[in-house]
Amino acid sequence: MAAQSNFISEINTKPMNWRLKVRIVRLWEKPLHNKPDSPFSTELILMDEKGGRIHASVGRNIIQSLKTMNQEIKELGLYIMKNFMVCPNKEKLRTKDHKCKLIFTQKTIVEEIQDPYFDMCIFKFRPYEQLSNPQDFDDIELFGN
Repeated sequence: MAAQSNFISEINTKPMNWRLKVRIVRLWEKPLHNKPDSPFSTELILMDEKGGRIHASVGRNIIQSLKTMNQEIKELGLYIMKNFMVCPNKEKLRTKDHKCKLIFTQKTIVEEIQDPYFDMCIFKFRPYEQLSNPQDFDDIELFGN
């Protein structure tokens, strides 16, 4: 029997053995300040089966560890993730309205899985009229092109 996964809406800073089944809906690298060609971290937006989203950060040492263990992560991939830290999201520029943020550590496990029933609908389409009026959306929404 497969282990039960948590939903992103349940995530809080109380210590617990969180286990998420998530799709990476956005992935980008944050460069070092003095070396723009070198990544400081990889930033992720994760989405669960209910559509809940949370920001996660993977430091460059952890990125190398994941690659060494053949656990490379990619955008739109579906994963089971566990053994990460949960901390308050105090970023000035917040990408999601969740109060917490995930931080990957050396103990974080990322396992790619296949699930044909897990929703691929990662976009929240808006009518043009709403997008042309800045008061109709909040500052934490990401827009793609």
